[in-house]
Amino acid sequence: MNYLCFKVEEAEFEENTLERKAFRKHLNLIARTLKAIEWNDSGDGDDQEADLIKQCLSDKNISDATLEMVDVFHYELSVFLSAYGNK
Repeated sequence: MNYLCFKVEEAEFEENTLERKAFRKHLNLIARTLKAIEWNDSGDGDDQEADLIKQCLSDKNISDATLEMVDVFHYELSVFLSAYGNK
């Protein structure tokens, strides 16, 4: 990811509204999460990755991703069973 976490953390913009200040806080959380992901992908390890990701997402995001994975699994299982299930 080429240290994307630092680019996100260092993004410059005026924080002159409450929404922008809140967005800065959210970006800092995203930067921390990106760092955890990058560390785990490189083998350095960060045991907070799952919790950090959950903090960045709403329950609906997680639910939607779960349903998408179930749909893919269902499709792949259907293909497998139609090819090998009756043998």
